[in-house]
Order: sequence, then structure tokens, then C-alpha cells
Amino acid sequence: MELYTYPEEGKWAEICKRPEISREELFPKIRVIFQRVKSDGNTALKYYTKRFDGVQLDEIRCTADGIAASDRSVPEKLKSDIRLASENIRRFHSSQRTETRYIETSPGVVCWRESRPVEKVGLYIPGGTAPLFKCADAGHPRNARRL
Repeated sequence: MELYTYPEEGKWAEICKRPEISREELFPKIRVIFQRVKSDGNTALKYYTKRFDGVQLDEIRCTADGIAASDRSVPEKLKSDIRLASENIRRFHSSQRTETRYIETSPGVVCWRESRPVEKVGLYIPGGTAPLFKCADAGHPRNARRL
């Protein structure tokens, strides 16, 4: 962690810049970590804690005294701010949950709404008069072509 005290305004953009990693690079690394934790349990957790946090753990479980000491070390204002942020995040994202519903609009044509993050987006807004539609494959919704 780097600590900045009153940095020059010209450096703010660089300091605040988030690190970027492509999805193609990230997901294989995450899968390896999850697989190792699943197969090796606490041994893997200790390994990754040392690797990523620089902390050598002897024990994974926190004691009640350790939790209480940690709680006392955090200022009440910060705790309050964290609770508020947590509640705002929870409320916002819980409103985005939707159940996938498949609707057969015509025989063999199944439609559904799907939310997924995208890295880049391009839009084409037609101004012509050509019909813009395709037919979906019959059968299960997973076999339908995405339009």
C-alpha cells in the first residue's frame, strides 16, 4: 500500500487510476485459486494469505478476543460509514436480481432476458426500412441464436 500526503493536484488522476486486467487474463488465475482452495483447504488459504497479503498465518480461525480487539481498534465513525456503504451496495444490487423467464412468443421461438457484464459496447441504430429480425432455432432456449 502506498500512502500519499497532500499530493500535487497534477498527480491525482494517476494516483486514483484503478489497475486494469483483462477478463481473459483474470479468470484462469481465479479458477486455479478456487480449485486449490477447494482441494487443499486451509493449507491453500495460508499459502495465498502469505503470497497476496504478506502475512504468515499459524491459525485460520480468529479468537473471540482477537475479534473484540479488532473491533475496538476501528473508530466508530468508520464503522458507521462502512455499514452505510454496505447497506447501499446491498440495496442497489438486490434490486438487480431477476429470475430468468423463458417466453415462447411463437411456436419454436423462445425469448428471454439475460444480464451480463460487457467490456466494450458498439451500437448501430438503423435509420433504414429493412426488416431487422432473425429466426431462433426450435427446441430448448439454450439452443436459440442470440440476436
